[in-house]
This record gives sequence, structure tokens and C-alpha cells, in this order.
Amino acid sequence: MKTKKALISDSWMFFYVYPLLAILVVHIGNENSFAQLISIPSYYSDLVLAICCSYLLGLYVKYLVFWMNKKYPWHQRPKSRILIQFMLGIVLPTSILLIVELVYLSLLNIKLEDSSIFYLELPLILIFCLLINLIYIALNYHQLSKGFQGQQNVHGLKSYFLVQKGKGLLNISEEDVAYFRIQNKLTFLVTCRGESYLYDFPFKEILPGLPQNEFFQLNRQVIAKRSSILKTVPTDTRRLEIELFPAIKDGVFVSKTKMTSFKNWLKSA
Repeated sequence: MKTKKALISDSWMFFYVYPLLAILVVHIGNENSFAQLISIPSYYSDLVLAICCSYLLGLYVKYLVFWMNKKYPWHQRPKSRILIQFMLGIVLPTSILLIVELVYLSLLNIKLEDSSIFYLELPLILIFCLLINLIYIALNYHQLSKGFQGQQNVHGLKSYFLVQKGKGLLNISEEDVAYFRIQNKLTFLVTCRGESYLYDFPFKEILPGLPQNEFFQLNRQVIAKRSSILKTVPTDTRRLEIELFPAIKDGVFVSKTKMTSFKNWLKSA
């Protein structure tokens, strides 16, 4: 199986959006005509700086969103995601770009009071940072949703599962799945070979997309495939301890309220 190299198709952003944003930053609020502008030497340096900053901002936000999807998934940590996305995706780059603009003005010997940086450039930078963040969040969400939907077979059951591997995505066949588990509030898919991958999908929505004769939700943390269950052991607390392969060190238990349905499921093979 091959890892996908790119999470989203965003080449159009680099061809159209970023150059357009750079042009807007240079031209919005400028009272000079275009003929006058092209005769000013600083116009060209303004344009080059704006284009460089636009591209760097776009690349930064692109990889920030990828990283945030792994560390702070929307469906699991929405409040943390919003706060950190705002701080790292808007406040931080805006501050850096503002410092770059101040250094640039000093190199051109333009006094701060003679510039429009605080009432024009700063609001534009904030707006553009917000816009780029929203675009990449929307594109990434669309790509992931498309991937999840495309993994279903004709019966509505998933035959492949899209997991995160590094900066890319990897398709795991249903045949290779041992179980799904919750660990540190994150959902992981564990393969028969013991490989563990972050599975960015609501845990409660996993079981309905699986063949019910092959998978069973043992408890609130584990959904196991029949072939991964090695044996069951009764305990003094009237629970069943389940030995899985690959093993889970903390132990896996089926409560006494689910014991009957679990045994019936095992016998139904």
C-alpha cells in the first residue's frame, strides 16, 4: 500500500490566490494611479516582499493545519483546536509579518508615523491570515470526508480505512485490521502486525460501518475483530478478560451486562 504524498490539492492557491493577495496588499489604499506606481522604484520591492510573504504564509498555514489535525482533531478537542489555531495560525504569523513590515520600512527610511501600517496593512494581514486558515481547514476537511466516503463498499460497509502516517495518508484494508482503540482520548487503528495509526474518525461511528459478524465493541475503548480475540478468561468480578493479539498491556474487559451478547456473538461464527 502506498502513502499519499499530498493531503489536498492546493496548487491553485499558489497560482492564483497568493499572487492576488500580494497585489491587493500593495494596491489597496494606494492613491497613486497605476502609471504613477510603476514609476516608483519601491513599488517593485513592495510587490516582491508581498508575494514572498504571501507564499510563506500559505505554506506555513498548510503544514500547520496538517499538524493540528494530528494533535488537536476537531471532533475530539474542538476548544483546544480553535484556541491554538487562532494563536498559531493568525496571531503568530500576523505578528511576524508586522515585524517584517517594520524592518522593511526602516530600510526604506520611512518613518512609522508616515506609513499606513497600523490602519491599513495590519487589518489586511489579519483578514488574509484568517482567510487562508479557513480555506485550508475547509480543503482538508473536504479531502478527509471524501476519503472516508470513498472507502465504503456496495453494502455501505468500509473495506478500507484512511489513517494518518506522517504528513500523508495510508489506506488500511479491513483484512489487516485487528482492532480500534481509544488511547489518550485519540482513536487508533491497530493492524494484525501490531502497527498503530491515528484514525481521525469519531469512535462511536466506527462500528456501524463494520461487518457486525466480524467486529464487536468490547467496551468504551476497544472495538475488536473476531480473529484478534485469542481467548476469554472469567474474573472474580464477573467480567470477562479478553486476550487480544496484538496484546494490550492494560488488559481488556467485557462487562457483565455485555457478556451474554458477546458470547452469543462469538458462537455465531
